[in-house]
Amino acid sequence: MNQKVERLIKLLNKIKMGVMDKETIISFLMALSEVTPPGEDYAVEIGGSLPHVYMVDSKGALLFSSKAEEFLPYFSGSTRRISLLMIPDEIIINVPSKIKDIIDQLRKQVEEWIRGSRGDEEYYKIAKEIIEVFEKSMD
Repeated sequence: MNQKVERLIKLLNKIKMGVMDKETIISFLMALSEVTPPGEDYAVEIGGSLPHVYMVDSKGALLFSSKAEEFLPYFSGSTRRISLLMIPDEIIINVPSKIKDIIDQLRKQVEEWIRGSRGDEEYYKIAKEIIEVFEKSMD
C-alpha cells in the first residue's frame, strides 16, 4: 500500500478511536492533503460557515471567503492559501464529527479525477487505492 494512503488510514483510525487532539487532527489534514487529487478543481471542505469556508487541497489549506456585492444581486468570492495551523480551533475540533463527510468528498473527487484522468501515473495508483479502501470502510 502507498505510504500516503497508509498514513491517512492510520490517522483516520486514530481519530475514530477517540484521539482528537489538535496535533492529530492537523496531521490527518496534512495526510488528507497528500492524497487529494492534484489540480485547482479539487478541494475537500472541512468546515466553516459563510462568509468563510475552510478547505484542503493537494497543496494544503485554503480559505474561501464570499460576500454579497453592494447594490448587485450576486456574491463574489476569493480564495487564499493558508497554513493548516491558521485554521481556527473551532473548525479543527469539529473535524472528527465530519470525518464521514470528509472521506466521502475525497472519494467522490478521486472518482471524478479518475474519469478525467490526467495522466499522472503516481497519483493514479494512489487514487485506485483510495477507492478500494474507502469503498469498503465507509459504506
